[in-house]
Amino acid sequence: SKKLQAIPIFEKLDKEILDEMVEKMHYKKYKKNDVLCWQGEMATRFYIVVTGSCGIYVFPNETSVNAAKNKLTLKQKEEKNDELGETKKMKEKMIEEIFAEGDRLTTLSDLSFFGEACIDGEHAARTATVVVESVVCHILSLSRHDWDDFSEDLGDDVRKQVEDMGEKRKDRDNKRRASMVGAL
Repeated sequence: SKKLQAIPIFEKLDKEILDEMVEKMHYKKYKKNDVLCWQGEMATRFYIVVTGSCGIYVFPNETSVNAAKNKLTLKQKEEKNDELGETKKMKEKMIEEIFAEGDRLTTLSDLSFFGEACIDGEHAARTATVVVESVVCHILSLSRHDWDDFSEDLGDDVRKQVEDMGEKRKDRDNKRRASMVGAL
């Protein structure tokens, strides 16, 4: 919980509340090119990058998202059947090609958070796709249900900061998507 207090939105929270939150969080280790969530999916978890980095991508429309998903699925099947052994650079180039229709917005790294759409309500959709860029990425996540349980303990200030960040990111993603559609 000490690491979480280094995140500005949590810095003023009591240690007991953070300890309880950490108890409810799910920890998972991801590897390079793992997709943590896809644009358009229902937002059910709030994420914290403990260590590592993730790229944030937006796609112009659902068709582009589905095309990237299909290419990635095919690529993963090929890797399982690959007897020739592609080089690491070749695999990375193919991943870049998969996300070529998307627009890379930014990188989130140690102690960044994303997934604030999950607190917008039961039917909120992800506004971007998140892909691991570092060799390894350690993530903590909290379900919407658990976030709601902590909502009162978090206080108005924390909820407002997360909601404001969510609105800024949603606006940024929508503007980028609109400019992409206009360019097509």
